[in-house]
Amino acid sequence: MTRIMGRVFIAILLIAASVERAEAQWFASYATDAFSILASAAASKEHRWRDLDRGEADLSAEAARSFGGFDKGDAFLVASIGGSTALSHRILTSDILYGGFAVGKRIDSNDGMVWSAIDVLLLPSAVDHRATTELSAGAKFRLPHWLPEMPPTLIAEGVADLSRYQAAYLRAALRQGIKFRPALMVFVEGGYAWSGWPPGDQSGSVPFGRHGGDVTLTLVHQNDGRSVEPFVRWIWSDRGHSGATFDVGIRVTGAK
Repeated sequence: MTRIMGRVFIAILLIAASVERAEAQWFASYATDAFSILASAAASKEHRWRDLDRGEADLSAEAARSFGGFDKGDAFLVASIGGSTALSHRILTSDILYGGFAVGKRIDSNDGMVWSAIDVLLLPSAVDHRATTELSAGAKFRLPHWLPEMPPTLIAEGVADLSRYQAAYLRAALRQGIKFRPALMVFVEGGYAWSGWPPGDQSGSVPFGRHGGDVTLTLVHQNDGRSVEPFVRWIWSDRGHSGATFDVGIRVTGAK
């Protein structure tokens, strides 16, 4: 099984290299899931951030570590670090490095949680505004059962950039899981985002209004406390020029 999952990982990276990776509606995935260790990597044709083109042939990676309990009432802390770059058609903002912390609390024993986070983003090659800070907060809780074992999850989250882009991004999403075997599950998540926050800048986030939607299909395979999660995400934008794109990638996490 390990060999098979390794081949899946390589195949997904090859597929990702031929599709666009839309990060205009990016929200940190570590805030909405329970894990101890998370690592991800991706390669993409386009390099974008907040609906701005940053070049082509994108490479990115992220890692996060969670500290704390997983039971009702437990607090947790997440430390994360990541970055992305473009290999061709580069501009002064093609390189992005970021790191931050999230704190939260488990509000029930069924993965419900609330959290807040701070991330510092660095653009080392930029001429002006090389650093910016994003503050975010969100909540996640289960809804009444629609299907046995896997009740739907409602996610609400927001991000505010305090310096370079001076914009806010809000997103609401509904996630439904379907269990095929004890170790194999499929999650379908649909969300919609809004953006804006005067004075804003060239990102087209002003006035505040519709940003776009997203649909994500994730296959989760759990084995020996580890979760391997290939996914495909369809994202469309109602503002800016990015249009509809596909995001393909994979995550590996240490289970709780």
